[in-house]
Amino acid sequence: MIIRVCESYQFTYTIIQLEAVYEVHREAMQSDATDLESIIYQKISADLPMNKVVQCSNGGATSKISDLISSVEPSFQADLVLFLKKWLIADFCIRYNFKRVLVATTGHGIAVKLLSQLSKGRGASIAD
Repeated sequence: MIIRVCESYQFTYTIIQLEAVYEVHREAMQSDATDLESIIYQKISADLPMNKVVQCSNGGATSKISDLISSVEPSFQADLVLFLKKWLIADFCIRYNFKRVLVATTGHGIAVKLLSQLSKGRGASIAD
């Protein structure tokens, strides 16, 4: 459905599976920013996956991510998935030198996050 909508509006898209969190380049996130930028600029044109679904190369990652999510308390599962999604977005942006990211949200999503944070006693983090 996402692909169909993007193509109908002629948006470019890249879909990354949550399992790709096991392929995040930790050394890239810890590198010096100027050094990282020079490396990325050299390969950005050839490597940018536009209008593609990026497949995870780690075959057992699906079961690993399922085990990881099911191993935590149900109240923390949504937080874990949100954290992993933010991690993947950050890795993608660092790898391909994106300065800003536009992430769609709905009123329902905002309400769920608001009630979730309040019920967990995290009222101070609502502004985030």
